[in-house]
Amino acid sequence: MRRVAAGWAAAAALGACSAAPTSPGPTATTTTPTATSTTAPTTTATSTTATTTTATTTTATTTSTRSADQASRDLITAASAGDLPAARAALADGADVRTTDGEGATALVRAAYGNHLDVAAALVAAGADVNHKDRTTQSAYLISTAEVGDDPRLVELTLAHGADVNAKDRFNGTALIRAADRGYLQIVDPGHPGRGRPRPRQLPGLDRAS
Repeated sequence: MRRVAAGWAAAAALGACSAAPTSPGPTATTTTPTATSTTAPTTTATSTTATTTTATTTTATTTSTRSADQASRDLITAASAGDLPAARAALADGADVRTTDGEGATALVRAAYGNHLDVAAALVAAGADVNHKDRTTQSAYLISTAEVGDDPRLVELTLAHGADVNAKDRFNGTALIRAADRGYLQIVDPGHPGRGRPRPRQLPGLDRAS
């Protein structure tokens, strides 16, 4: 009987173990990382159109304000100095080539005294009188034969523009007499070796003097 009772007791203990609930272990939680998509801020490039300002170049028009009388006086000054650009500017401003200074000299007479050939040529081209005499009875033609040395260029210029070959100075001397008196052979003698070339015109009276 005791064996049977012990068997039942063992069976009961075994059943109790089988019936006992199994305690569940900790549940592993799988955390799936959520990928957060960060959208980069969109930078809107604002195209700034550069406005090109066109610089308007204003050409300053220089208008001479000097009067014709002033231009005429300036012409004489320029001729005396041999300043060709200034002489041309004065002519452009209406200078009168017949205007005289305090000694009765025109711009051409002043240019002749300085042997300023280029200025003299510009004045002659503008209508200057090669025969006008100042108060000392000197014209551009007479000056060219005796007052500028043995240089025939001014003589040739005046002869080519109507010089009065019979003109006389205050001592009653002609151009030929004046040049000969000073020994200017290149002016008196067209065949003189110092000229280097034949003179287009010779002084009237040369044949009689030879």
